[in-house]
Amino acid sequence: MKPGIHPTYYDNATVTCACGNVITAGSVIKEQRTDICSACHPFYTGKKTLVDRAGRVDKFKAKMAKVQELADKTLENNSGKKDKSDEKYMTIDAMKGLKKNEVKKMVMKLKLGMNGTE
Repeated sequence: MKPGIHPTYYDNATVTCACGNVITAGSVIKEQRTDICSACHPFYTGKKTLVDRAGRVDKFKAKMAKVQELADKTLENNSGKKDKSDEKYMTIDAMKGLKKNEVKKMVMKLKLGMNGTE
């Protein structure tokens, strides 16, 4: 190897985790800090942790509640019309079998007050 161009190698470099675990390894950096290690990572420990990023579950539940509310309002407004074959009368349980695009179309129809036939 060419002398003078390589960094200093430390045989006893320490890696300190946020959980307090200290690992000794060889590295060109004498002391390192990390947020997660094999002693606290869920994959290695077997402890599952649920991380709900930005409330995705809550956003989904709120969205489905709005759809149900729109369906209920439409049902109340059209109480004189008892035609259950109309798309306005579809419940959340019936929506579960539909594709995502079909649900979007139906929600738009409910918002516009259309009955599915133009």
